[in-house]
Amino acid sequence: MGRDDLPQPTHHAMHRPKFAERYLLPMHKHSSRRTFMAVSCAALAWVGCRGAPDEAAAQTSARCAGCGMRVTRGEAFSSGATEANGHEVMFDAPKCMFRWLSQHTDARDAWCTEHLTRTQRLAAELTFVMGSDIDGPMGHDLVPVDTRAHAEALMRSHHGTQLLTFAEVTTPIVDQLFRM
Repeated sequence: MGRDDLPQPTHHAMHRPKFAERYLLPMHKHSSRRTFMAVSCAALAWVGCRGAPDEAAAQTSARCAGCGMRVTRGEAFSSGATEANGHEVMFDAPKCMFRWLSQHTDARDAWCTEHLTRTQRLAAELTFVMGSDIDGPMGHDLVPVDTRAHAEALMRSHHGTQLLTFAEVTTPIVDQLFRM
């Protein structure tokens, strides 16, 4: 049996495309233009839809000045204060805020997100429930409530141990919260 006796490959099998031709290079001239245009348009649309950074979002989201966790204004337990230079700092939990306030006595306008309504209120106007089964982002925390009556009801229903005003929250109490 000679070489001529072997079956001869068909034309298709003789021109088997190399890997680069088959997988990396487009098969048609016009398909590469179409692909390029489609990808370019999609990229431009994506960038255009993103737009400029949302300033409102930038003002409401920050890092906790106490522990570094991300905090968003209006979330449960978020709180904040204003430094003496007018710069606002935010906290992910009231216990972080109270620890920071004990070291920055010149701060003013401390606020907390009230637990029941999720509204921002001055911390001095709130009553804090301690020892409840409601955990903040950092574990055991003070739960800020708008009125003493609401705080008493929350304390009964969530097994709280103590009600505190803003002025009654001391450094030893905050330290105890971080140890719990």
